[in-house]
Amino acid sequence: STSPMLEQYTFSSFLFELVMTAVLPAFCEEILHRGILLHGIQPIGYRKAIVISSVLFGLMHMSITKVFYAAILGLVIGFLVVMTKSIWVGIILHFTNNALNVYLSYASVKGWFGASFYDVLNSFLTSNNVLISIVAMMSLIVVLVFLLIYCISKLYQKTTLSNVNTCLKTMVSKE
Repeated sequence: STSPMLEQYTFSSFLFELVMTAVLPAFCEEILHRGILLHGIQPIGYRKAIVISSVLFGLMHMSITKVFYAAILGLVIGFLVVMTKSIWVGIILHFTNNALNVYLSYASVKGWFGASFYDVLNSFLTSNNVLISIVAMMSLIVVLVFLLIYCISKLYQKTTLSNVNTCLKTMVSKE
């Protein structure tokens, strides 16, 4: 006989949760935050608009454990949407993030590929060797900070070049 917990993790419940947790939020939340909000307030500047839409995206998740993570993800998605001028990048990234979480929760119960990912990560972070854990976390933070600085510099270049091009076009059309 199968356990009650295993019975609730059917393939049809997996597909249902995938749609409800990954597909719908990817479309709805991205259209709201990167489509309507980010685009609507971008006249105040892309950097400010990305930050505001990301903070609101984080707060919308209404969970102290998810607010920071969601806001950081919102910054990344907002930057990519502005850089590519396509909301589809945001929808795909958002879907992938949520779908991966749904998959890993089912994988751990059903024994699918990658089932032990969270366990391996948790055992590494809580290992007896505190020094290795601290070095790994600090390395990750340094990489993320440099990635964020790189993204901000690219956004600055994009907005600055856009302003210069607009000025040049205006000057040429006046002549």
